[in-house]
Amino acid sequence: MITHGQPFPGPFAVLEHGWREGQQHLAALSTNGKLIVADHSNHMIHTDQPEVIVEAIRTVIESSRSALV
Repeated sequence: MITHGQPFPGPFAVLEHGWREGQQHLAALSTNGKLIVADHSNHMIHTDQPEVIVEAIRTVIESSRSALV
């Protein structure tokens, strides 16, 4: 799971209260869950830091390949 590191802007800032804790809880629901924080992004992580998304996808692919061996 990937979450933002920069606060939501403007009126959406009210969503910040409890956001990180909720994201941590969701990631913990899986034994393989991991929370990745995109430090320089808010909601548009795929636009702000596409390399974070690409690396997360590579990690999932590699993990699934390792599980098959």
